[in-house]
Amino acid sequence: GQQEEPETIPERTPADLEFSRLRFREFVYQEAAGPHQTLARLHELCRQWLMPEACSKEQMLELLVLEQFLGILPDKVRPWVVAQYPESCKKAASLVEGLADVLEEPGMLLGSPAGSSSILSDGVYERHMDPLLLPGELASPSQALGAGEIPAPSETRECPASLAASAGP
Repeated sequence: GQQEEPETIPERTPADLEFSRLRFREFVYQEAAGPHQTLARLHELCRQWLMPEACSKEQMLELLVLEQFLGILPDKVRPWVVAQYPESCKKAASLVEGLADVLEEPGMLLGSPAGSSSILSDGVYERHMDPLLLPGELASPSQALGAGEIPAPSETRECPASLAASAGP
């Protein structure tokens, strides 16, 4: 087999990571394929997302905790934070804090009972949104691809540098 030099492998971007995660999370059971083939495909998609052959346990844990953190953010905050493609838990927390500082209502941002009104008004949302990273821009894999069409797995086998730096040895 051919052995590729690690230096020649392109680094995965945060958008690539998110796409891999979505392909894994949005995969649906296919009766025609049967349970064994479906499980094999899930394993393949999970490996493409977490890259266990290139990432440490800590780095994979970072990805899982980051996903969970983004998923539990209040609805008024989540779209903006997710659209920034945070590469680490620390970066995601900083984005939430930064948004709270901009809005000058840190206690209300994270959904205290008194703060149920929509703090993230359209004006604030548009002013702080990076126009290149709109929440709907990265379509789910099922929308981005034709029905049943599955992209070839990436040949990238290197843990993203940002993740390697954030999770430690």
